[in-house]
Amino acid sequence: MKLLINMWRPLALSMALMILVYVFYIGWLEREQTYSTAERETRLLAVTAQTAIEHAQRHDAAEDMLDTVQKMDHAYPGLDVMVLDESAALVLHSAGSDYIPDEVERGEVERLVKTLKQEQLNELFEIITLNDQHMALYVSPLRSDHVHLSGYLAIVQPVDYVEDGLRQVRYLSILVMVALMVLNMMLGGLVGRAYILRPLARLSENFERLGRGEEVLLPTQAEDELGLIQTRFVEMAGELRKTQQRLHAELEDKRVLQLALQDRERMTAIGQVTATLAHEIGSPLQVLMGRTQELRGCVGGSEVAVQKIDQIETQLARIERTIRSTLSITRHAADPKRPISLYEPVSLITQLMRGEIEKQGVVLHEALDEELPAVEACADQIQQVAFNLISNGMDWTKQGDRIEVALEHAMLEDILGELHPAVCLRVQDTGAGMDEDAQAKIFELFYTGRPERGGTGLGMPIVRQLVREHKGRITIESVEHEGTTVRVMFPVIEEKG
Repeated sequence: MKLLINMWRPLALSMALMILVYVFYIGWLEREQTYSTAERETRLLAVTAQTAIEHAQRHDAAEDMLDTVQKMDHAYPGLDVMVLDESAALVLHSAGSDYIPDEVERGEVERLVKTLKQEQLNELFEIITLNDQHMALYVSPLRSDHVHLSGYLAIVQPVDYVEDGLRQVRYLSILVMVALMVLNMMLGGLVGRAYILRPLARLSENFERLGRGEEVLLPTQAEDELGLIQTRFVEMAGELRKTQQRLHAELEDKRVLQLALQDRERMTAIGQVTATLAHEIGSPLQVLMGRTQELRGCVGGSEVAVQKIDQIETQLARIERTIRSTLSITRHAADPKRPISLYEPVSLITQLMRGEIEKQGVVLHEALDEELPAVEACADQIQQVAFNLISNGMDWTKQGDRIEVALEHAMLEDILGELHPAVCLRVQDTGAGMDEDAQAKIFELFYTGRPERGGTGLGMPIVRQLVREHKGRITIESVEHEGTTVRVMFPVIEEKG
């Protein structure tokens, strides 16, 4: 609307100037037309009167001359006819004007007759103002025998009626002109609203939608310049969105690669240390385990000695598991991924672990949706993730607690804040829960919140690494004495349009 107002301002100014010029032009034209019309009508009346009076003078018919003057006076109210002799003395005078004194009128007639004599003219016409009235004066000589001068004919006629008619025409023409201009502005407003404002409003809305990252609206099929601009803008927005999506994908790949490189560097350093320790500890460890077997045969039936030997074997086995798990995580190689449903690998793990969980007195509840979309993943690694999460849940629960394993729809937010569809693996328990310090260290290598359960502190670091390799996200929510909820979100394979 502001655009139309800005367009209308110079248009209205130009129309006002046109009206002003038109009024002045009509005023000038009215004056010229008044003079022309008054002169033409006065000449016609003068010719008629002159013919009749000259005829009456040739036949010495004074009654005919008087009758002619009276008829003209009755036929044209306000018309004044004078007949003068050779010396310009008044011979005959009609009723005269109601607004102009006779002496004033006669004085002007005598002035014109005098001028006519001096300049020897055949006629003389003027428009003068008498008592604020515009009057047409006409004077011509009378010749009874077409040669000798017999007197003068003077006609005085008001021209106000001509001005009144022309004034009405002027007002009507100005009114028509203003009406046409207003109609033109209204039609211009409607056309501008339909062909300018609406396309511009749609273009503005598309700018706002583009700024918010939303899909732009398709343009209306218009073949004018604005339609072309809208079409080009939509095409540009489409290309820009494709470029943004490509940049998002590249940034996400770069982020995953950076995290993977960081993990690889850390794991390489840990692997070197672990390989050295495994080599240095492995042989003495085998010797110690062999000696414990020998000691078991030497102690006989002493229960105390057997119990101590069992404790030694348990700790030696724990050291061996720790070394083996550390070597496995540092030597991990990325397995090939393919489109799969998470239902099969997760349900397989829950079936394998159900017996052990229920043996512990913990209730296992499954909420696995079989109709979830496919993800790009390695089934073995998904099983490893589910196994570690459920194992952690078992470590933090006791008899009477509950573990729930669920597969459900979710939305995964990328690094630029855009949401994408995902599948969420949720493992929730009602166990002891973790404090803030334990939650902050949960992904650190060799950290375990329940050392009495024999944990190695490698399960959650392995889970995080596998999730990163799948371009997913893992979150943990835990409250002491209330339980823990772990959510792992894997991006869904999106159709490329």
